Amino acid sequence: MVSQVDPVHLLVRAWDTYSGISCANLKIGFQGAASVDEPLYTACSVFNREPQLFILCQRKYLLHLSSWRWDRQVHTLPNQAVNVFVRDDDEALIILGDNGSDRRLRTYVLPIPISGRPEPAKVALSNLNQYRPALDSAVLTRTTRGQIVLVVATARGEFLAVKLPDGT
Repeated sequence: MVSQVDPVHLLVRAWDTYSGISCANLKIGFQGAASVDEPLYTACSVFNREPQLFILCQRKYLLHLSSWRWDRQVHTLPNQAVNVFVRDDDEALIILGDNGSDRRLRTYVLPIPISGRPEPAKVALSNLNQYRPALDSAVLTRTTRGQIVLVVATARGEFLAVKLPDGT
């Protein structure tokens, strides 16, 4: 669980779902860009097999926690992001966002680990021109045939299924 406790702090709490034992309870201080009019916390995604977490801040900055510790490294994305998912093989991030100019919703893939400047590859462009995280929903899933699909549903009744390439 990640929550924003004040304008410059995030609270991360994690626990083992089998035993109920707490794994993490930490407060992260991160001050994003003062010129950005976005809340600090945007989204997060946990790895499937390892105690790792990516937190998306101000739709632009990725913080990576490994073994529930943050090394204070910040990755700046080239585009605006509204949601982030770790692919089920833990080898890539799937990023939902736009390019900041035409606001059409795009899907990007970013290999993990991130080395150097992040350069997500655009894999899909949709006709949706708005995604509101508080009202809309997105989920990353795999079909019975093994195809990775990002499913997006909006409060306006729009529905989108984006087929993603397997591998990075």
